[in-house]
Amino acid sequence: MAWTPTLAVIKTRGVAANLLAYITDGTRQTDAYTWAGDAALRTIKTVSNSVASRTTPFYPAIAFSDDNDAQDFTNDIINAAYSCIFEVSIQNADPDAAVVQARKYAAAIASMIVNCPKATLTANTGAVDASLNTIETGFEPIKTNEMQNDFLQVFQIRVTFTLYAEYLT
Repeated sequence: MAWTPTLAVIKTRGVAANLLAYITDGTRQTDAYTWAGDAALRTIKTVSNSVASRTTPFYPAIAFSDDNDAQDFTNDIINAAYSCIFEVSIQNADPDAAVVQARKYAAAIASMIVNCPKATLTANTGAVDASLNTIETGFEPIKTNEMQNDFLQVFQIRVTFTLYAEYLT
């Protein structure tokens, strides 16, 4: 028998996939990197769905790392709090250049997230509206990437949203 719910839930995890698709659009990336001050940054072409699923590293790389949600059903409108983390890895033979490039990638990605249209963000989630609450960026200490004979700068971007939907379908 087909499942036909009478009460709605928001499929919050679609937000991460929507953001990854938006961020990795080649033209949008190029424009965002130019805005961030470095038109020469390479675009992130391949996306890993999970940090754990990467078997062959590639750089620059962005991967979905973690997410959490909570939905409040005490009113006629569902309020869902959603947070997700993306991990970005930058490789360069010069450690200073790796750090500088990572900062520019972080600025460009944060700008793309802030400017992602609500319709794109909420597509296929069941939410009718969304608001961005916070963006947090954290940089790990730079590492020597011995396999590539260069340096690796990794940072994470955590974003939190509030999503809204009608409780009754």
